[in-house]
Amino acid sequence: MPMKIRKIITRSTARVIGRFPSRKARGMVDYESQIEKDFVYRLEACPFVIDFRSQPTKIEFSHNGNPSHYVPDYWVRTWHGSFFAEVKPDSIWDDPQILSRLKSISVAFGERNERFRIFTASEIRRSPHFQNARLVNDFRYSAFVPSKADLLAARAFFHHTPQTTASRLWEHLRGDTLEKTVLPFIAFGQIRMNFGVRFGEHSKLWIPSWEMGQ
Repeated sequence: MPMKIRKIITRSTARVIGRFPSRKARGMVDYESQIEKDFVYRLEACPFVIDFRSQPTKIEFSHNGNPSHYVPDYWVRTWHGSFFAEVKPDSIWDDPQILSRLKSISVAFGERNERFRIFTASEIRRSPHFQNARLVNDFRYSAFVPSKADLLAARAFFHHTPQTTASRLWEHLRGDTLEKTVLPFIAFGQIRMNFGVRFGEHSKLWIPSWEMGQ
């Protein structure tokens, strides 16, 4: 499991720097900008992400014939494999020097048989994915962990209805509010939703078939 390599350096008092308490990472995850903070929010809420770490490793690479080194912003493990991620503002697409360096870095990762991806602000903050992630993350704390009785009731409900809506599950469980009843299940990975559609009463919910037997 990759461990943190680089220490956070404060270059400007205007920068957003902090630590995010992640359930998936089982600890604190660092961020050094608002874009990185938003990226961490997306990772924490994404149902396909299993684990992630900040500044996980350092690699040596060659750029324009000169030796250099690089520390990626994040390492991410998903159900489909793992990759290293660099988080950048959208302005990088207009900077040929940065793009050239990132291309050399991508080649170096390829030579190591590892995946490398670039995420920009517009992709990270795409609507409604980002808004849904922020909403779900509000319910990832221990105070909102679904009770065993509610979890069993929800699973029994899905055995008869492979896919349902948020409002139907809310009515079945007779919870307080729609958000407080449904979103904790999603925050703790027990029920899935489509993050590409803004959460509401008509949001489609399901439990993957391979999890129903657990």
